Order: sequence, then structure tokens, then C-alpha cells
Amino acid sequence: MTPASKLKRAFWGAALFAAIPLTAHAQTANDAPAAPADQVPPGLEGVAADTGQDPICDLNTGWRVIGIETPDMPGMILQMNRRDASGKPDCLTKDVAPDFTIGKPEEALWLTGLAADHLILSRSTGPKIDLVVFRLTDQAKVLDVPAYEPDFDSWGITFWQQKEVATAENCVDYGYFTADGLNGVIAHESRYDFASSTVLTSGQTRCEATQ
Repeated sequence: MTPASKLKRAFWGAALFAAIPLTAHAQTANDAPAAPADQVPPGLEGVAADTGQDPICDLNTGWRVIGIETPDMPGMILQMNRRDASGKPDCLTKDVAPDFTIGKPEEALWLTGLAADHLILSRSTGPKIDLVVFRLTDQAKVLDVPAYEPDFDSWGITFWQQKEVATAENCVDYGYFTADGLNGVIAHESRYDFASSTVLTSGQTRCEATQ
């Protein structure tokens, strides 16, 4: 771990300690890697034929998600299953109906990953990208913000949330952006904490180009 990473981890740990009451927060096992991209989970071959794309499977200790691209619109339908003590279903388990689904064809949602009891998605049909997070235990959407580059672990998600419009006064690169026909936005380094369901900010900002 680099010195910068150690400092960032120390910041978020101190911020969370100060911001939320002391509660038990059990660590979950590391997320399992996704199934190989060229491996279609058995029982979903017909879906792959309909959409022209292979379904994507991802796992952690508590959940399995199958991301299936919609045939007529950009995006995915996410099929969710809670895994039992034996680790089933996994990406090779076939003929299992989903416990529930997340997403509609018009929502343009894309699978990013699983972290603890949370499903992390992006929403995009063009240059604008939103970070969308669902808490799977009650299927609640808990985060929906203009942001990208999420970095997640078993306790939360760190991301850069786009907020204020950039100007020549608050963005040193604003002139370069506009010269290339782009606009700008000020993004704030933020973290969504799973235990408290709150968003904290580090105070760090950066200027990003937008179309």
C-alpha cells in the first residue's frame, strides 16, 4: 500500500468514526471475481442469442447477480439471487428463477459490481454517467448521483460526485476545456457508508471536462 493510500484510508476511517455512532459492523469476505466474460451461465444461452451479448455473472458471499442486456434499448436487467450457506446458486447453477429483478429497459443500467448487501450500477446512454446503488436487503435505491470511477469495498463506496458548473474562476483547466468545445464541472471526492447510509466528503475537489 502506498503512503497516499494509507493516508486516504486513515482519513475515511477517522471521518466515519466521528460521523456515526459506534455500532457493530461485521466484515464480510472479499467479493468473488466475476465469471469469465466468454462463459455463459448454463440456462441463459437463449438470452444471449436474443440480445447478441453474453449475460454477465458476478458473486459475493451473499448474492449472485446476472446482468442481461436488453435487446431493444441500451442497458441491463439485473437478476438477483440470495446465496445459501453452501454457496448456491453460483455462476454455474442453472434453472434457478431470480428472487427479484432490478432495472427496466428504459433505465440504461449497467452492472459495476457487488459489495456486501449492495448492488453497484452505472446509468449511461452517452457521455453523462450516474452512479446508482441498491441495498439488496430491501431492494431500496440508496444512491443516485452524477459520478463515476467508484472504488468499493465491504464497507462503502468512494466516488467523485459532480456538483458545481466549472468556470474560469474555479477551474484552472477551464480554458483548455472550452478551447476543445467542452464544458467543465467540479467534482467532490465522496464516500457512501453502508452502515450509516450517509455520504461523507473529504474536502478534495477536481475539475472535470464534460460534453
